This record gives sequence, C-alpha cells and structure tokens, in this order.
Amino acid sequence: MYKIELFPEGNEFYQRGSENLLEAALTSGISVNYGCTSGNCGLCKAKLLHGQIEKCQFFDYVLSIKERQEAYFLMCGHRATSDIVIEVNQAVTSADIPLQTIKTKIKKIDRITEHISILHIQTPRNQTLRFLAGQFVKLQVKDLETYLAIASCPCDERNLQFHIQYGADEFADYVNTQLKPTEAVILDGPMGNFILDENPGNPRIFIAYESGF
Repeated sequence: MYKIELFPEGNEFYQRGSENLLEAALTSGISVNYGCTSGNCGLCKAKLLHGQIEKCQFFDYVLSIKERQEAYFLMCGHRATSDIVIEVNQAVTSADIPLQTIKTKIKKIDRITEHISILHIQTPRNQTLRFLAGQFVKLQVKDLETYLAIASCPCDERNLQFHIQYGADEFADYVNTQLKPTEAVILDGPMGNFILDENPGNPRIFIAYESGF
C-alpha cells in the first residue's frame, strides 16, 4: 500500500493491491479529472513530483516529448511503486464537471418496501458519469422523464443508483410496473450546485427526508 499526496491541495489517498492510480483516487472519493478510463483521452494526465511509478496498462494516448520530459503520465495506465507526490487537476465545484448525455442499461430494480424501489443502472465502460455528492440527473425512458438525486457514491461512477417512490410521477409508475431489462435509460447530467464540501472546517448538519431515507 502506497500513500499518494496531491499537490498543491495536500489531499491524500492510498493505492492498494493492483489498482491503478485513477481507480485508487476515485475509490477514495478524490474527484480527479478523467474521461474514458481506458487511456484514450488523456484527461487523467498528472505530473510526478516525487516517488516512483510503473506502467500497468496499455493505452493509445501519446504524451508529447516535452510532457514526458516533465514527468507527465496517465493515472489510468500507471500505479505507484513507492509513496508519491503528484500534481493533478481536481473537480472541486459543480462548474468543474461537464454535462453529459449517456445511454445506460438497467442492472436491476430492488423493491425494498411497498413504497420504494432502487433503480440500478450502468454506464458504458468508456463513458462513466463524473459527479459530486449532492448532484442530480435527468432520466428518460421512451417519452417519460424525471429528475432524481444520485443515491450512490461518487467513488463508483459507472454503477449508479436512484430511489424511486411509487406514485411520484409517470416515470416512477412506469419503472415500478412496466420497465423491462432490455430498455435503455437516457441520462443527462450531472446538475446541481448543492454539493458536499469535503473540507468545510466547520461541523456538518445532515437533514434526512422523503424517499431516500
């Protein structure tokens, strides 16, 4: 296990086992910049300031000679072999997260009470949803749509959960009575500025209400 320190913010996370640096950051709740997760876009580019890394995955994106000389690398294609310090772009506000339209597939629907079900959807591997805790999305099936808060952790941006309240609207009724596993769910988002401040410096107050609790 190696400690990864982010410059200049000073955030830290740990890389465990065989995970690459991008996986380790996201699992730890660190919202670093990334796009495809497969080494094609170059958005998870970081700069090694101290320590040692090794390549652990093939990728197509080509760093320039200058970037290689300045110790830039792709987080999705490398892992640490010692404690390291890196410089990387992070998403800290909703303005740092781009809006996306993603065609997702249904994993399952859990009917947890007589009034609530949990809709599990999955994005394609090459188009995961970047979001911050507290944001919401628009979901659409056929000509029905609704806006729902994301009920799952930002640490897993491919497998998403939404709480569906029976009778809330036509979308909820369709999900709970007619939605088939073969149907596509179109997602637009993320949206919303009311997000969790990871470093508030003050006590936090949580208020629980409605169907999510």
